This record gives sequence, C-alpha cells and structure tokens, in this order.
Amino acid sequence: MKKLRALTVLGFLLFFCSILLPFMSWIWNYGGLFHHELYWSFGVYIQASDPALPSFNWYFQNAYYFQDYWSKASYMGPAIPIMFVAQILTLFASLASFFISKKRMIGLVPVLVCPLIIASIFYLVTIFPMNRTLTSPSYGLGFWLTFASFFLFLAVFIMNHRLEKNTASPINADTKP
Repeated sequence: MKKLRALTVLGFLLFFCSILLPFMSWIWNYGGLFHHELYWSFGVYIQASDPALPSFNWYFQNAYYFQDYWSKASYMGPAIPIMFVAQILTLFASLASFFISKKRMIGLVPVLVCPLIIASIFYLVTIFPMNRTLTSPSYGLGFWLTFASFFLFLAVFIMNHRLEKNTASPINADTKP
C-alpha cells in the first residue's frame, strides 16, 4: 500500500511539473525577426530578436496569461482552456486519490483525463502550423511528462484494483464464526 501511495505522489509531482513546463515550443522566422514562443495551457511567452542588431538582443518580449491569452489564442479554439481545466481536475483527483485511497474510482479520473490532455496537445500541434509559417512546433518537456504521469496513474489504478480484488475475496465464505 505504501508503494502505491509513493507512486501516486510521483505521478502527482510529474504531472505538476508537466503543467509548469511548456508543452510546445516554436521557433520561426517572420519579417527578418526570429520568434521563439513557449506555450502552456495558462500562458504564452513570446520573444523576438533581430539578427542584424549587435549582440543579438531581444527585439521584444511579451507574455500573456489566462483570459488574456485565451482570448488572443481564439484561433486555437477551446482546446487550451479545456486542457487547463483538465489539468486542474487531474491534479485534484490525484491528490484526492492519495488521501482517500479506499475509493478506487477517484484514481480513475487521472487515468481518463490525461489522454484528453494529450489529445488536446496533439490537436494544437497539428492545427497550429496551418495558422503560421511552414515551420512546425516541437513538443516541450511538459508534453512528455504528461505521458509519464499518465502511465504512473494507470499503473497505480491497475495495482490498486488488483489489491482490492485480492483482499475482497474471502477465504472461507461458508464458515461462520
């Protein structure tokens, strides 16, 4: 049981790091400026530099968060706010499954919601190049940590299910004390 709790904490920490780290990185050239953009479900950070400037200084830097970001990224559709809500739901469900280990169905929530987040990232990476130049984005570390945490949540759910199944079956159901 302690190993399951440790795996749940590890899955929670990996998933928390996947939220803090960008899920997509984009480097592209537009109008002689090199743009570098980092995307999270709650914000975007954009840097642009002019290679003609001495010491390759940043030409501008912008950051947009939450509602401001979601309204400016409306061409991406509702995938980003849905992904943010799914991430928060997964965090709370994994915490709840740690503290309420007797309820197996709470542990099912991260197992079901993580694929929604992964599908949202796939969707964003496939539609995003259609709206920009011919370069394509790369998956960030946040995307890969979401995969790792999903497999940890799945392993914990399966092991918890088997453990409950083994402890629920009585040895001698016919005998009465």
